[in-house]
Amino acid sequence: SLLSRGLWLYQATRLQRIVRKAGWLNRLPYALRTMENMLPEQIPARGMAVGRVVPAVGERRGRVALLAGCIMRTLLAPIQEATIRVLTRQGFEVVIPRGQVCCGALHVHAGERRRAQALARRNLKAFMREEVDAILVNAAGCGVAMKEYGELLGDDPQWAEAARAFSAKVQDVTEFLDTVGLRPLPRRLSGRVVYQDPCHLAHGQGVRAQPRRLLQATGLTMIELPDGDLCCGSAGIYNVIHPEIANSLLEEKITQIRRIAPDRVVTANAGCMLQLAMGLQRAGLAIPVQHVVELLDEAGGDSAPSSRALRGFRL
Repeated sequence: SLLSRGLWLYQATRLQRIVRKAGWLNRLPYALRTMENMLPEQIPARGMAVGRVVPAVGERRGRVALLAGCIMRTLLAPIQEATIRVLTRQGFEVVIPRGQVCCGALHVHAGERRRAQALARRNLKAFMREEVDAILVNAAGCGVAMKEYGELLGDDPQWAEAARAFSAKVQDVTEFLDTVGLRPLPRRLSGRVVYQDPCHLAHGQGVRAQPRRLLQATGLTMIELPDGDLCCGSAGIYNVIHPEIANSLLEEKITQIRRIAPDRVVTANAGCMLQLAMGLQRAGLAIPVQHVVELLDEAGGDSAPSSRALRGFRL
């Protein structure tokens, strides 16, 4: 998109460094300043390509569709590519349907229900053309929205039945991989990690144990955060429209992480990743924040992980 390309240029031309060093961010409204502070350390030059099919590696176990998303296909596109690698290594053909759009989650949060319904209909057209075993999401907020398409379009006689069928196929990628079972991972990872439950995954979808089991399969030592299922303060757009409360939640989370001093912080949602990375950076803690699938990708690779995977997601 033009926005993601512009943000890439903002970094690539070192304008971001100049703006931050000069203190010009302080002249911006708080909401814009917060969003700028949440930008990844390295924005990809290119977003995730859609309208393609990636074949399974080895014996095929099934065929799945993947939501490209908005933030995930642009600012966090490497996580999408890691997701595809994990799924294909696990024997699943992955289709990224052309014509898909935003899931509508943020529109629902903002009360723009009609706009969310219009986006849902476009996604139904894009995804229901494909014969797949499951429709997968790696951003928990998007997953909740798509699992609720049946309710969102429940009063639409033309789309209600298709929406219910669509929602029945939607699964978080961690939920799906835990259900089908992992093929043996060739590499064992070491280190101590804490896992932050995304609210939209734990409370919205009831997916709690599955990401933890996947992390344990990599060989990492899991340490539970006290109140790990308490919100980190991101909550969709909550950290932008209610910054005081969001910052209070974030500070408590960072205090807990500082006390435990893990090697990595792991979660399963874009908003949580951005929020936690911002909090750690503010606190001067050089602890990478990673998605569950990045660690599965690292453990499932045939060669040493990239420097980005080792560094994780960090401001």
